[in-house]
Amino acid sequence: MGDVSGHSTCDLQRRLVHLKALEIPPKKLVLKFEQVDTEELKDVEILFNGDRAVFKVGEGETSHYHVPNDKKLWETQFMICSIDGQYFIRDLGFVHASRLKLDTKCEVQIHKGCLVDLGKVVHYHFDKAIHLKEPTQKDSSSFYVLRHKKSYEVDPDDFPHLRARPTWVSAEEHIENIQNEINIYADGQRMINSLGRSMKRDIQIKLKAVSADHCAIAYNPEKGWTISERGKDRASSNGTYVFLKTLKQMRDHMPSDLIPLHDGMIISFVNYELRVRFEDKTAEEITAQTKAASLFFGQLDEEMAAKSYPTVPGPAGGAPVVKATTQPPEDPSAPASGGDGYVPE
Repeated sequence: MGDVSGHSTCDLQRRLVHLKALEIPPKKLVLKFEQVDTEELKDVEILFNGDRAVFKVGEGETSHYHVPNDKKLWETQFMICSIDGQYFIRDLGFVHASRLKLDTKCEVQIHKGCLVDLGKVVHYHFDKAIHLKEPTQKDSSSFYVLRHKKSYEVDPDDFPHLRARPTWVSAEEHIENIQNEINIYADGQRMINSLGRSMKRDIQIKLKAVSADHCAIAYNPEKGWTISERGKDRASSNGTYVFLKTLKQMRDHMPSDLIPLHDGMIISFVNYELRVRFEDKTAEEITAQTKAASLFFGQLDEEMAAKSYPTVPGPAGGAPVVKATTQPPEDPSAPASGGDGYVPE
C-alpha cells in the first residue's frame, strides 16, 4: 500500500480484526449448499460455532469462507453475526443481493419497503403495508419476521391495505403480462389472496416463469401481511424470494438489517442456495469454547498492550500525530470453522 501524503509511516494494509462474541450460542450453525454453480460445493457444509462475533462468506479471500472463482459474488456476500447467543445474517451483496427463498413450510411477514422476486422474472416492491393493529406474533421456524425494529403503519378505522409495484421485469418476458399495481384489501371477505399464472388465481401474473399456483398473500391481525407457498404439494418451479435488503438499501448500496436466522431457512444468492440447520452443543463444548475464546482474546489484549504507539510532532501549531504500528497477525491456531472476525472493506 502507498503512504498517505504527509504520513510516511501510515500503513493501510488490510488485516483481520477479531470481534469477541459476548455470549457463546448454545447451538452450532450449519449452512449446507443445496444448489450450486460448481459441483465441488454440492452438499458442502459450513460450520460456525459463534465463538467469534462475525463470520463472512463471499468471493474475496478475506472472507472466512471463500467461494472461489465466481465474480458475480461480492467480496463479502453476507456475514453471519453472533449476538446474545443468537445468529443473524446481514447481506452485503452489491450487484446480486442475497435473498430468502420460500419453501412449502414457511411464511414471511411483509414490511413496507420489502422487495419480492417471483420466478426470477419480476420484482415487486411493497410500498404500502397498512395494518389493523400492530402485529404481535413472534417469529419461529415456520414464521419469519425479518425486521423486528421496523415500525408498522396502523389504521384501525379502515381495512388493512397492501400495495406493490414492479421494479424490474426480465427481458425474456413481456411487460404487458404483469400487474402494474397490486392492491389487496383485507375486508373480512377474503383474507388470503392466491397469486399465479392461472386465471383461477386472485392475482394473475401472466409470465411463463411464474407457476400457475405460485404463492399466496394473506392478512392476519396477529401476524400482519405475509407471503408464503404453504398448503401446496410442491414449491413453485422457479421460486418465490424475499430480498434481505429493502429497495432503499439496494439503491443506496447499504447493508441489510440484521435478519434473524431460523432452522430450515434457505438463503439464496446468485445461483447458490444454503439451507440453515442448528445443532445443539453439549455443555462440555460450550465450556471448552468459552475458555478457548477467553484465552484467545486475552492473548490478543496482551499483545496489543505490549505494542507502543509513539507520537510524532505534528504540523506547525498542530496536535501530535499517533504513529501507525502493525497490528498483531492472525492467530494460526484459530480453527477454520470458528475463526471469524471482521475485515474492513
